[in-house]
Amino acid sequence: MEPIKEDDNKSSLKNSSNLVKNLIKVKLTVDNIDKSHTNGTESDNSQPNKCPSITKEKVNDKIDISKVSQSRQTSVKETANESRSSSAKRKISNGSGSDNDSPEKSKPKRLHSVSYVNGVEKVDELSSDISKVIKVVVEVSSNELKSAAVNGTETVQNGTVNVVDSEAKSDSINSPEPSSLHCTTATDTEQTDECNVAVAAEVCSKSAAASNVATDADMLTDIELLLTSKFGVSEQQGREVFSLLPQHIQDEGSVSAGTVSELVWCLLRNTSTLSAVSSPRCNKLIRQLLDHYCSMEQPKVDDKHALCQECVKWAREQHRTALCQELEVSLMTLYASTGHWRQAQQTALALYTTTKHMQDKEKTIKACLCLSQSYHAMSNLCKARAFITTAKTEALKIYTPPDLQAQLDLQSGILQVAEGKDLETAVSYFKEAATCSPISKHRSRALKYLVLGCLLMDRPSDGKKAAHTPTHLKDIDEGVLAMLAVVDSATTASVQKFRAAREKYKTELEDDSVVAPVLDQLYIEMMEKNIKNIILPYKRVQIQHIADTIELPRLEVERRLSQMILDGSLSGQLDHRDHCLYLYPSETKDPVYSATIDTIACLEKTIVHLNKKAVKLMLAV
Repeated sequence: MEPIKEDDNKSSLKNSSNLVKNLIKVKLTVDNIDKSHTNGTESDNSQPNKCPSITKEKVNDKIDISKVSQSRQTSVKETANESRSSSAKRKISNGSGSDNDSPEKSKPKRLHSVSYVNGVEKVDELSSDISKVIKVVVEVSSNELKSAAVNGTETVQNGTVNVVDSEAKSDSINSPEPSSLHCTTATDTEQTDECNVAVAAEVCSKSAAASNVATDADMLTDIELLLTSKFGVSEQQGREVFSLLPQHIQDEGSVSAGTVSELVWCLLRNTSTLSAVSSPRCNKLIRQLLDHYCSMEQPKVDDKHALCQECVKWAREQHRTALCQELEVSLMTLYASTGHWRQAQQTALALYTTTKHMQDKEKTIKACLCLSQSYHAMSNLCKARAFITTAKTEALKIYTPPDLQAQLDLQSGILQVAEGKDLETAVSYFKEAATCSPISKHRSRALKYLVLGCLLMDRPSDGKKAAHTPTHLKDIDEGVLAMLAVVDSATTASVQKFRAAREKYKTELEDDSVVAPVLDQLYIEMMEKNIKNIILPYKRVQIQHIADTIELPRLEVERRLSQMILDGSLSGQLDHRDHCLYLYPSETKDPVYSATIDTIACLEKTIVHLNKKAVKLMLAV
């Protein structure tokens, strides 16, 4: 908040408070004059004042509104009972003739006019006007505070509501039942006005406190709010860290990638000068700021790598071993997420050696997991399998967080798909990861691979059902939608839909190292299946006809036909003179001949073995 606006709000609030105090003085002066004249002339009708007197010194004190209302109710009831008893005594002493006397005749003239309507005494005009003005001033000051102090709005509104409630209660108390109309006196109305004045002063004090709180909250910059709200730093620590930034960044006050990076550099350079921030808290703050910077999309990948490397180097030079290992985990994860597998493998291998020596099981598991992912990306499945086995073995010795356990299951399923041996086990791993992971992004990735595994097992309907269960509906993202589009094309065996899905979801399918190799194999199988269905009723067919039927380029279809003939999956010949495919009938094999050949092979092995034994016996003799 700007300083000019803050001064204006404080000055307006001060003026409102002074105006209320002056009106209270005038109100008390009028009441004292009224009481002095009334006490001098009305000895019979004067009643003791049950409401506590409100002086100038007590106006600024805090008053409980509920207690004031309760005391007013008690005083009104006592006043009513005493007035009933006194009127009954006068009737007995004066006789029936006193009933005809008008209360206006027996009542002497007062300094201000007082009238009775339906037995209820009204407050004189000056006193009522002052009460109205006080209420208006309180409402105006509260409205000014609403626009100036956002955080103090509730307090001001509560104070205004209490004033209105007290006025409503006073109206309900001062309008008695018809049977007790003659029991209300001027003292009750004066007590009500005095209580309302005290309530008005209470509202002004609460409004001032609320404005001060709102002013302090609005003075915090976006950087300080980031430190206090997201990273759990106290206001004193946030101000000290904020003071390390250059003056031009402090004047700007906005949070950006450059600001976060500069904040990290300032902490690295001025760690020893911090008084409010302890060393462990500073280590945690550096790690939090670095993770926040790496999660932002504005900075470049090289800038992220450079900042993480400098932080690791600084922690190693300062001999902060725990912080150094935490930062190496962040750097390793950053390399893996950006596709720099060689750097990730080197960082993870160094971290694995250190943590294994220090018996830090959790960091050892993370290093083994990253090594398995790196070797899988570099097509070294043997080492990838070895490190994932090591990670799962270490995970059995300690409590593994659900997120880390889900990543282990996901990597195990990926390796099963890459090897192509046990797809049932891979699907079970994907189900565990999609169910147990607390992070939505990881659940979506596991669900994507779950649909892929069902497709590879020729059960695409199971993948659709798994994706559309109530548990996984919230986890469907673009990757899952891409796999569902591939499943639809595979169900209908439509090469056109498959190619359209790959073009639409190119980022989710082509850039995925797990899905991309499988998609190529699926495309080949789908094309061969379509070609076999087309040439089934023919002995001689044109290549262009096949290409037109499946809507693919002629050269691509001709290349696939040649490969099918070489692999032996198709018996035929390509004629380039007339651009036709000549098909030959497939040779049927008699199982009797095959069994005879196998028997002869086994007999040959037996004879050779007996011959070797006979030679050994002859040599022994």
